[in-house]
Amino acid sequence: PSPTHLTISNNLFVDNRAHGWNSSYGSGQGGAIGYAKTVRGCTFFRNVADPAGPGGTPGLGGAVFSGALEDSIVWNCGPIPLAPGMTVNFSNVEGGWTGAGTNNVNGDPRFASPATGDFTLTGGSASIDVANPSSALDPDGTPADQGMAPYTYGSIGTVYCTSNPNSTGAIATMNVRGETLLAFDTLR
Repeated sequence: PSPTHLTISNNLFVDNRAHGWNSSYGSGQGGAIGYAKTVRGCTFFRNVADPAGPGGTPGLGGAVFSGALEDSIVWNCGPIPLAPGMTVNFSNVEGGWTGAGTNNVNGDPRFASPATGDFTLTGGSASIDVANPSSALDPDGTPADQGMAPYTYGSIGTVYCTSNPNSTGAIATMNVRGETLLAFDTLR
């Protein structure tokens, strides 16, 4: 299929670079993806579109140059991570997105360990449970996360709480079993 019909879903793009001169823009375009109709549920990290020579115009679209972006994370992708004219919905874009689209966030995705290639989300991530509500649920049954590697709510096991004796000598106990909701030890 031609690039204008291409849909890219659930992929990780790390350390890609667009080099070269473009007569229209004078810089590199689309460090990770040049042309696609739709990009959904992807994570972009350290992708760059180079400027046109020293002191040249910044490259356009360090992550993506054209099309529509949804349910994705764009982080650490240069001064112009997405090209103007794109439509961006339900995505986390470092520095924010002021172009066409809605329901975007600009918050730390809290990747587990980018240095070792682990881009799963960790507790407190701005990308947890905030993807398009019409997207399929995550494997753990919660609302969809942004990016290619969803956060999995972990079990906290069983918590035992025992109080001090009251005035009659009785000791109240409570047993709780559940899962953490974020990094706040909230039970559900």
